[in-house]
Amino acid sequence: MLSDKFNELLEEEIAQVTARQLGEIEYLKSQNEIVNKEIHELRINQSALENKLSTKELKSEVMNLIQPLLSEDSFIGFLKSLSIKETGIKVDGMDSEKTPVWFRAVVRFYDNRELIFKLMDFAKVDYPSWAKNFKLPYDYNEEELEIFFNRIGNFYVTNGNIFERNMGLFWRDIQLYKDDTRKLLNGKQYVAIPWNLLLKNRLLTTDYFFNKIVEGLSKNHVHHAIYLLNIQDYQDLTDNQALKLIQTLLNNKAVPRKHAEKLISRNKTLLKIDTDLAKEFESEISFNSYSGFHYTNYPIEMQLEFIRNNHRKAHNDVFEIIESLECSKEEKVTLAGEIMKTMLEND
Repeated sequence: MLSDKFNELLEEEIAQVTARQLGEIEYLKSQNEIVNKEIHELRINQSALENKLSTKELKSEVMNLIQPLLSEDSFIGFLKSLSIKETGIKVDGMDSEKTPVWFRAVVRFYDNRELIFKLMDFAKVDYPSWAKNFKLPYDYNEEELEIFFNRIGNFYVTNGNIFERNMGLFWRDIQLYKDDTRKLLNGKQYVAIPWNLLLKNRLLTTDYFFNKIVEGLSKNHVHHAIYLLNIQDYQDLTDNQALKLIQTLLNNKAVPRKHAEKLISRNKTLLKIDTDLAKEFESEISFNSYSGFHYTNYPIEMQLEFIRNNHRKAHNDVFEIIESLECSKEEKVTLAGEIMKTMLEND
């Protein structure tokens, strides 16, 4: 019995020792796996670092090769080869040959001008300390636009280059006042602001500045405010804004009617939106499909009346015209019957 008890205790002790040793073995195996994983990750990081260093050295080597080849004369061509987004603004017209490389580069790649300045530093292209504060008119802020509207009669470009070929003359004025846009706008009697760039300014379509446009077109002496009517060449207006401009022009006898007509031709849907406007230009309605006053641009009631009274002037078959009208079948039948009756009576 004693022998059996001793054997039992011995087996329990052996089992406990064995379990402890197996546990230690498993722990060491898990630690070994962790170490191996860390070694693997270190090798990957080492490889990436070596590649990075190799790439950096390669870039540095390429830059060292490129830099001596760059000059002010070749800099613009170098920028073009990088496929940087361009503004599409041309530095041309009178005195454009006098514009420095930095100015042409910044204007051409204005949206990426921070990058352009870094590249100019790399290529050793000279630019004045104030150049980084230069802004195009479509970036003018509220205060600067306020000055513009207060002195709107002072902004004109020589030779009538209001909307094109004006960047050379703009540069001539910029260098007088450098980075101080307020001084530029408050400057000499005539300042050569490129209106094509100013009219891209998004602040102009805000309520406050759009009312400034309307105010400028309401005066007896409109002066250069008339150029503001070209705003739709550069940004969109709402129907209400376009209608407000037209109504302002019609109410100002100092402004030729042709300006309102031009705006209507550009905003043809307004004739259907505003019945009073359609009646104001009722005498202009025609079959000319190239005209802003084509009969289809008018309210349907006016279309029916026009075709009823002028069907003999139609270039196409009048019954095909009636069929294409956007009105009820009953209205089409009635109009066709009236015209047929008139034709029979006159034959």
